[in-house]
Amino acid sequence: MSLSSEQVFEIRRSYRNAINRADQIGILSQLYLCSKEEICKVLGISVLAQKKGPTPRKYDKAMKERVVRAVLVDGMTNQEAADKFNVPIGTLSVWVRCARKEGKHGIYHQ
Repeated sequence: MSLSSEQVFEIRRSYRNAINRADQIGILSQLYLCSKEEICKVLGISVLAQKKGPTPRKYDKAMKERVVRAVLVDGMTNQEAADKFNVPIGTLSVWVRCARKEGKHGIYHQ
């Protein structure tokens, strides 16, 4: 895509004035219907590597039930269960909170 000198000026000005420059590159690429690489070329900066977060973990239903049972029935703390089952504490806390909210913890009581 060929950008006019006015567009190049506007791209550079907008980038310079942006609060979050990384986000601004994506916004400009959408605005001018071109790739992020083309915007970076206009700006004279290297192509920014895309941020990659951690790969989300997948847990089956049986695993979730074992973990929730360990907390609600066996009396483990959230931290103890998180350590034992190698599950992030935040994830485990959500499972336990949802189980309590849905009343499923009654199923686990013997």
